[in-house]
Amino acid sequence: MADKIDALVKEKKGFMADKIKLKRGDRIIKHGKAYRIVKAAKGLIVYKPYFKKKKDNGLVCSIPAKNIEGNYIRKSISNYRLNKLIKKILYKKAKIKQVNVTKMKAVLGKNKIGKTLAIVKKLWLEQKDKSKKMTKSKKNVYKQARQRVIEEIALARDVSLQKARLVLNRALRKGFENG
Repeated sequence: MADKIDALVKEKKGFMADKIKLKRGDRIIKHGKAYRIVKAAKGLIVYKPYFKKKKDNGLVCSIPAKNIEGNYIRKSISNYRLNKLIKKILYKKAKIKQVNVTKMKAVLGKNKIGKTLAIVKKLWLEQKDKSKKMTKSKKNVYKQARQRVIEEIALARDVSLQKARLVLNRALRKGFENG
């Protein structure tokens, strides 16, 4: 079928490779940003930003299917799995400890939503601590990680970015109150 394409996605932990089927209409995440596949044929995947933003006006991206493996492209997670991650990471008590901005940037580059949620929580807690002042680089990482989580929530729950932002804020506050 012309609208389907198989792409190998290599697990970075080992040599195990999982096949994912990508087809037109699928929602994917690349570098924390949500996209919709508009064409998947002849070894090429064409995709556009899922959420309309002024800076993305008319943006169309493509990648050969064989190159998906090394680009940290993944399908979006389900609402069920997202809720489990939120409960596991955001609702648990956490200690404020020193965070390394360079390591956090490297983690963001791997496009893993669970680790991105953990970064948002750590930096949110640090921001809440009035005795400490966040550096500009930490603020930038926090803003980037937060935006990635908001897009993932909006995609999984099929809501607007504004509604997803409220969901994240509520979850962070609930986790803070529980801790």
